[in-house]
Amino acid sequence: LQVQRGDELLSNTKAKEFISHYWDTRGGNGSEMRNYIPLVHYLRHYNYRCSTKTRIIYISTSNSTEVSNEITMIGQKMNRGKTRIGCNTFRFRFIESSASDKTTDSCDASYSRTIANIADFLIFSKAASFVGDFDSDWGRLVRTFRLKMKEGPTSDGDESPVSLPGTEIAWGEIKIPQAEIPGW
Repeated sequence: LQVQRGDELLSNTKAKEFISHYWDTRGGNGSEMRNYIPLVHYLRHYNYRCSTKTRIIYISTSNSTEVSNEITMIGQKMNRGKTRIGCNTFRFRFIESSASDKTTDSCDASYSRTIANIADFLIFSKAASFVGDFDSDWGRLVRTFRLKMKEGPTSDGDESPVSLPGTEIAWGEIKIPQAEIPGW
């Protein structure tokens, strides 16, 4: 899961519109602008597919404490680090946040942040499923690396020659303009 949080998210106009709409449809008012979409919204992409197996969910976020608190509020704690939410059992793994105070960054901190970003990218691009958004540069890069060529010939103008298996849009634009799609 790519769980975006914070004021940086509100600087994205599309994200700000979606966040405002999300909270307005759930009884919020415009004066109480929150700067995030709750974890339960991301997890709904998994809960419609009930499974008896424990799902390992890697979470990349800039605020692991807040997301961890949400997990505690919405789930039932089980043994060995498992959490039951709805009809699924999850084991959450937080990917070390790549966010830091860049004004006081040392070379070592910058290097660590870069390595963490590469780890995020590898996990997201190779995972069985990805839930995130394509409104950020990071999300679009993950999308590009998850694309797979379709089998057999495709007719001109009929459909894209690529597919995007195991990928769910958590929020934002579902359809990216054709000009921005690699492989079109």
